[in-house]
Amino acid sequence: QSVDTCMGLALPVNVWQYLLLLFLMKWLLFFLFALILLLFSLVIRSPVLICAGIIGIVGVEYVAYTLISSTSSLSFFKYVNLVYFTFQPEFYRTYLNVDFFSVPVNLFTLFFVVCVVLMACLIAGNMLLFCRGKNKASKGAALFASRRKKRHVQVHLTSHELYKALIANKVLFLLLAFLGFQLYGATQAKSMLTTDDLYYKSYVQVLKGPVTEASLSFIEKEQEKFTHIDEQTRELGEQFQSGSLSQSKYEEELIRLSAQTKSRKVFEQDILGQLRYMEEYKETQGRELWFVDDFGFRQLTAEQSVGTDQYNAFLLVLMLIVGLSATFSSEYSSSMARLITTCPKGRGATVTYKLCISFLIVLFVFLTVYLPELINIVRLYGMDGLDAPVQSMQHLQQFPLAVSIRGYLVLLYVTRLLA
Repeated sequence: QSVDTCMGLALPVNVWQYLLLLFLMKWLLFFLFALILLLFSLVIRSPVLICAGIIGIVGVEYVAYTLISSTSSLSFFKYVNLVYFTFQPEFYRTYLNVDFFSVPVNLFTLFFVVCVVLMACLIAGNMLLFCRGKNKASKGAALFASRRKKRHVQVHLTSHELYKALIANKVLFLLLAFLGFQLYGATQAKSMLTTDDLYYKSYVQVLKGPVTEASLSFIEKEQEKFTHIDEQTRELGEQFQSGSLSQSKYEEELIRLSAQTKSRKVFEQDILGQLRYMEEYKETQGRELWFVDDFGFRQLTAEQSVGTDQYNAFLLVLMLIVGLSATFSSEYSSSMARLITTCPKGRGATVTYKLCISFLIVLFVFLTVYLPELINIVRLYGMDGLDAPVQSMQHLQQFPLAVSIRGYLVLLYVTRLLA
């Protein structure tokens, strides 16, 4: 409980015991997931239905956790939930009771009871199914197989290559799991604006666009305001020193004046600094720049988030390696290459279709990696100023092309896609 985030924990444990308990609970959860997967594997032969069943269970649990209110009579299913146990850190840091048939039960206790009971049932069920040889196709798999036999056989090369790339190589399930991972991460994004960023944003809302007489007048009035506050502060000090002002009144006035100068640092360093930069750039380059709210743009252009950009690039490369490595190698490992090359469309046409399908996979992965980030930037920070010259952001002042921020972002993402 010495750690701020664990102040609500009711268990009398130290930090090491808490970490050990956390590890044990995580292990129990993932072991439980493994037992559920093993049960599906014993009951269903089709890999497609196995993956669909696991995704369905996780989806139902997530929907229950998301939609059921904490005050609902069904709140038991909101908290006694695999998704809640796995992804919600407050479960491990707070004390919470749930309504179990009108009896309040501590969630920690209920967690271990549920895990032990489910594990015992799943282990017994898996052993029973395996020993009795019940690992036959389920009715759902049999129905799926019978429908597949009755349907019209596809002979087009596109259908065969899509099937091999997405189903036979298990890429479709990988892409869907990756999409779910990215969507979940996108829903957890929060604004990182500090107080100074909010002050800067409020100034830019007034000054946005190129420098005009109105914006220069606003800046001059803001400077006069701070100068006047400095004079008032000196007068208050003189009055206090002379004894004509009590200490309580002096402190009250100082607090009032200091509240009006909270944005002074942002104004003098960022706003006036940006104004000087814009004037110097216009003198040297002959191009007028804009005041622009660039916090979101700086994140997209990796000025403040190089680690995030590297992480996205790593995810993209990793997914492409896993998703495309079997495109041609599977034909050679199964010796199908010898048969395919003897067919009329077994050389140029097959390679062309494989490359086209690979490009679609690349495009899907690329959008899955970068689109959630772009949507979050728009949602959290906005995209005002897309038509401003890209050199309006000081970290891009050396960019050689005279393009807008919109044009720069298009060039950036096209370059990433081509790379």
